[in-house]
Amino acid sequence: MEARDKVHISILSSPCKRSDYVLGKFLSTIIWILSITIIGFLLNNLIYMIYPAEYLRLPISIVKMSISYILIFVALYYCVYFSLGIKFARIFYFIIFFVMIGAFTINDILKGKALPTWLSGIERFIALLQSNTITSNIILAILVIATLALIATISVVIYEKKDF
Repeated sequence: MEARDKVHISILSSPCKRSDYVLGKFLSTIIWILSITIIGFLLNNLIYMIYPAEYLRLPISIVKMSISYILIFVALYYCVYFSLGIKFARIFYFIIFFVMIGAFTINDILKGKALPTWLSGIERFIALLQSNTITSNIILAILVIATLALIATISVVIYEKKDF
């Protein structure tokens, strides 16, 4: 698909550097995700004010974990996209999608049962990140920003060395 569209050739023929292109993709996606999430959260609160039903209430812990998952997933997607191409990025997308569905299904099955030590440790760590304390919010923000920075750096290095 990339060869047919010649997107990389047109990008590389412009005065834009490869690193600027990669970082621009990351930055525009991050801004888009955050703005859409904020709009969605505000609309959810508006609906809750109009029709105050408890099932409509969206906890902030779900919002921050959703943003974190989406940002890390998109960063991994772009890393695969810049290193292996759009075909493999789409395959990666579907694999991760099914892995996440499987993880949530296994989580529902194992609820209330004795878990292995390593799995209960992961569950406790996720519970810590989902809490609304300042410490957990700072830890989550640092982890997400560090992960995004690492993956963006890897993507820049890969794309700069790629030959078209």
